[in-house]
Amino acid sequence: MIRIISGTAGGRKINTPEGNATRPTTDQTREALFSMLGFDIAGSNFLDLFAGSGAVGIEAISRGAASATFVEKDRRTAGILMGNIKTCGFEAKATVKSYDVMRALRELESQNKSFDFIFMDPPYADGDTKIINPIYGEILELLSDSCLLAKNCIIIVEHSYPVPEEVGSLKAYRSKRYGVSHLTFYRKEN
Repeated sequence: MIRIISGTAGGRKINTPEGNATRPTTDQTREALFSMLGFDIAGSNFLDLFAGSGAVGIEAISRGAASATFVEKDRRTAGILMGNIKTCGFEAKATVKSYDVMRALRELESQNKSFDFIFMDPPYADGDTKIINPIYGEILELLSDSCLLAKNCIIIVEHSYPVPEEVGSLKAYRSKRYGVSHLTFYRKEN
């Protein structure tokens, strides 16, 4: 179990999947992330890719996001995620897509959805913590020319090993380290 740090669900404990298939974003990293995002989170639309327990997106709603869309392919984990959303009372503000991230992104594009913040923490390639999952680049490439990005959208990538500085029209503008995790922030270059 982990806890929601602040906001309307602050202090509430949520479940995490057992095993090593998911790596919940630590309290320290989430606290740092939302401190950097500050009051901009209020009223925003948040997209949580590879959502796992949903801790990041739930934290966003707790801190005032208007909505959060969660993408989690693993059905068992998605069930835990839906339970966590219900525990926090956020069913009206949350949407869960329980399938592949690329499919979910294309579906959201076809629905003309747009997001102010997009967070992603993909699994390591083949479970190896020393191999960057190529999905980082694929997702950033898809997002670089996507209608999913609201004006001034910020994409945040949690990772342990280097990610590209630029992908298409997206450019990294900030990176911070928290233990073994890094948060890298991207935005579209005009």
